[in-house]
Amino acid sequence: MANDTYKQSSASKKDINYTGKDFNSFRKNLIEYSKSYFSSTYRDFSENSTGMMFIELASYVGDVLSYYIDHQFKEGFLQYSSERKNIISLANYLGYKIRTSVSATTELEVFQLVPSKVGLNGKMEPDLKYALNIQEGMEVASSDGNSPPFRTMSQINFNEDKKDFPREVSVYERDSIGQPTFYILKKRCLASAGTLKSKTVRVGEPTEFFEITLPDQDVIEILSVEDSSGNLYYEVPYLAQDTIPIEEPNDYRNNPVYSKYSESVPYILKFIRSSKRFTTIVNPDNTTTLEFGAGSDKFDDEIIIPNLDNLGKTMNSAKHLETSIDPSNFLKSSSYGSSPSNTTLLVKYYVGGGVSSNVSANTLNTIQSIQFQETTEYVDQSEQASIDTVKSSIQVNNPLPAVGGKSAETDEEIRQNGLASFSSQHRAVTRDDYVIRTLSMPPKFGSIAKAYVSKDGTLDTRSQTNIFKEAFTDEAKTTPNGMNIVYGELNNPLAINLYVLSYDKNNHLIRPNELILKNLKTYLGKYRILTDGINITNAFVINFGINFEISVFENFNKKEVLINCINEITNIYTTDKISIMQPIEIGEIELKLTKISGVRSVVDVEVVNLTTENGNYSENEYDIEAATSGKTIYPSMDPSIFELKFPKKDIIGRVV
Repeated sequence: MANDTYKQSSASKKDINYTGKDFNSFRKNLIEYSKSYFSSTYRDFSENSTGMMFIELASYVGDVLSYYIDHQFKEGFLQYSSERKNIISLANYLGYKIRTSVSATTELEVFQLVPSKVGLNGKMEPDLKYALNIQEGMEVASSDGNSPPFRTMSQINFNEDKKDFPREVSVYERDSIGQPTFYILKKRCLASAGTLKSKTVRVGEPTEFFEITLPDQDVIEILSVEDSSGNLYYEVPYLAQDTIPIEEPNDYRNNPVYSKYSESVPYILKFIRSSKRFTTIVNPDNTTTLEFGAGSDKFDDEIIIPNLDNLGKTMNSAKHLETSIDPSNFLKSSSYGSSPSNTTLLVKYYVGGGVSSNVSANTLNTIQSIQFQETTEYVDQSEQASIDTVKSSIQVNNPLPAVGGKSAETDEEIRQNGLASFSSQHRAVTRDDYVIRTLSMPPKFGSIAKAYVSKDGTLDTRSQTNIFKEAFTDEAKTTPNGMNIVYGELNNPLAINLYVLSYDKNNHLIRPNELILKNLKTYLGKYRILTDGINITNAFVINFGINFEISVFENFNKKEVLINCINEITNIYTTDKISIMQPIEIGEIELKLTKISGVRSVVDVEVVNLTTENGNYSENEYDIEAATSGKTIYPSMDPSIFELKFPKKDIIGRVV
């Protein structure tokens, strides 16, 4: 019986055309269908007939449905989506964080007056007791009000004279006998366009994934989110990330071991685990929404991330506690963070940026708001008038125009950036990823000037029992200077060697100190793949000099031509332009010299190695002649970099 029903349904099945998708195709197919299966019932297919009215109505509905089905299908792919809300949603799905606008930045010159005093040597000098410390976030604008406000991005401490933030001193006023009465102090700092705003939100019962939409467009940065109990909420890329990077000032109170490096490394990078976190979402109308977690805090789980090598080991103490740290304790936090409840949230944020923030030079000269970090040095109330005078003397100016301001991302920019973000996944995979991440470490954690990556054992030609790698591991053997050294007998196929160098205050290459390497290890740990091992070590510096001889055309000043040649070579081998494992091309030097006006020919170019025997150079000796092939001088197999340290004396030219 069931088999007979199947045969009957197959016999009565009609031929339907599925290729039509627009109005005309639907209309044509419906007419053909009616003629084929209802030829004896209906035959009037004229334009004004009732039957054609129903056919065209059905075609109209089919055309509309077909359009929206195709449109929705297309909107599901980032490559073809056209609606901004869908483009933003798909880009967020691929892990890309949308930017509302970009602030222009510029360098500010900040001035203050200080009275003079008699120094220990009997000469007049600035009385730095009156040197001010201006807190981060000072707002400045143009006097005519046509420019958006700019805020300083770091504190300005006139009492400090550091390599990264030098202090300039000049005489401002002299008395009748020519003795300085006032000095003017000048410091420079970076400023970014933006206006500080705040929003207060009363929160009642806990709500999963509680959201706050800020009323302003073009929110550049969420400065802070704090509840009425003083608890801070931290911004994370996504709510499942429970580790947050924090900056700890590198001073003696916080870290007595590494405070000696505070001049070159002002901050120490650490990670904490906290359930109080939120993420930001950019809406299609260019406003910003803050989304909090889904859990409820029953206990405070904010801790500094421990060393994983110590988990499960017995705790060492004077009482010798027979207890162990349970590794699972660090997994017992809210998966997506906690949701605020029964409190009041204060959200501070910056808005602004855009193309209009690219202001001209010498326009930012009015201080709108300023806060000083008061000291306890002024104990005499009679000096208060002088202090107020010094504070009122603060002046600012931007000698350079503000650049970099950009409006909100266009749909096409979001599309392309989203596709690029998906391929990178914010992880270091290739060797270039590690180099870029290393060079991208914020300078406040220490500056890495040069970086090079190779597979473990690829470039090291010496035996692994003789070569050492500097790293920060618990198994490392500590040297007297505090540097940890790991001796390896076998290559690790999953490890890479990262060779780094830093700059000193004179822009010369030096080995990074141990705190820079410690911060670098912490910074790269956020992007490192679990199976990758990283050996951080120093590259070798090979100092060199250049001796050359040229012939000059008649009627040219030989001395002037020689100076131009030296300047050209200096420009070729500026330290900023040289990278690790880059060879020296003698042919390039000869070609550049021949293009200088007045040079008839290049007679000879010689490159020599300079070491400590020649002065304040690297101790590394290098056989230039053996490393030369044709007109190319190759670096050593051990990753190294050529440095022209003192161009004024290391380049010697002669006219023949």
